[in-house]
Amino acid sequence: MTPRARGRIIAAGVGAYEAELPAATVGSGVEVAAGSGMREGVVTAVRGGIARIAPLDAAEGVRVGDGVTVGGYPPSVALGMAALGRAVDARGTPIDGGPSIGGRRLTLDAPAPAPVPRDAVTRPCWTGVRAIDALATLARGQRVGIFGGAGVGKSTLLQGIVRHARADALVVALIGERGREVAGWLDALGVSRARTTVVCATADQPPALRARAPLAAMAQAEYLRGHGLHVVLIVDSLARYCAALREMAAANGETTALRGYPPSAFAALGRLLERAGCEGTGAVTAICSVLVEGDDDREPVADAARALLDGHLVLSRRIADAGRFPALNPLASCSRLFGAVAERGHAADAATVRRALAALEASADLRAVGAYRPGSDSVLDAAIGAEQAIEAFLRQGGEASQPGETLARLAQLAARLCRIEEGVS
Repeated sequence: MTPRARGRIIAAGVGAYEAELPAATVGSGVEVAAGSGMREGVVTAVRGGIARIAPLDAAEGVRVGDGVTVGGYPPSVALGMAALGRAVDARGTPIDGGPSIGGRRLTLDAPAPAPVPRDAVTRPCWTGVRAIDALATLARGQRVGIFGGAGVGKSTLLQGIVRHARADALVVALIGERGREVAGWLDALGVSRARTTVVCATADQPPALRARAPLAAMAQAEYLRGHGLHVVLIVDSLARYCAALREMAAANGETTALRGYPPSAFAALGRLLERAGCEGTGAVTAICSVLVEGDDDREPVADAARALLDGHLVLSRRIADAGRFPALNPLASCSRLFGAVAERGHAADAATVRRALAALEASADLRAVGAYRPGSDSVLDAAIGAEQAIEAFLRQGGEASQPGETLARLAQLAARLCRIEEGVS
């Protein structure tokens, strides 16, 4: 067995260590023999035999002169089929009180599938959420973001998707989550828990561990995809993932750009998201929440995510304040693969309802002051006549909406709009 390279700490801080470690490579795991016990870390930069190390544990107790041992490369986590029904941290250690997982070692930084030979995404991914399945239908292997400010229902919507999505397996990455909410997530899984792996890194954990959680979740999803399964991967949230990357970059002294984010954070975001998709007979459908700070949809992480994802589902604070949940704004939302998976009748019905929603939104101010005259616009008249029905269609409680039921209700709503419009015109 080849002996592991050793070195020593020459500088220590809360966000990073420096060590004389000539044999280190970027991404290598290390162990620090601190006076208060063994500490783990990961090499994030190497300059002239000096390694910069991001801690995976609390930095207190580490001092200059402590020994450092280089561990394995590439970094990996033990998950696999044995991790279904389990909740683990970013290291793969169970946090659900169950026994350790003797699963397969999965590489955290696997390459994305090659772009040209990827299988086409032509099968729908039903989420059980009527507003999404009807008006912004997702495809298997699609990557989509749920965008919204704090308190508009992103996590609640994700929990509903996890409970009701038609998938063979689910993987949930909770990044920077409040500790008290992790148990709530596990309870919300219901009967889906047996086919779900939850990977969690709470807000109190070091940024390197928070940044590792989505990588471990993606590795698990890829493993299940390799066995021919359709996997729905939930990432909550990309904003907190990028925040962890920003903290690590700041500790490394990287140059920052937009609102303190370094270019490396957006490069890492792209590498993560490109790993989802279809490959062979399996697929990873990635549904990621994106916290929009101050409801500013041009915020850097939101802007970068829009460019990388295959669609965006926008939650509206105005709709949430009005008490309609999910607070999805269909006009601001888009599934770029809708046309590939929606049948002709479905697409036509969705277009009819969207046209009515657009007419209602465009005329809101006019109608509010009583300046609109019925009969001036047949499309708007139809939309006003069916406004309560549209609202009832978009509103949904905790129950799942089955695909057949969703499309049937959409067809009935579209037919009603057409009948009213023809009667007025």
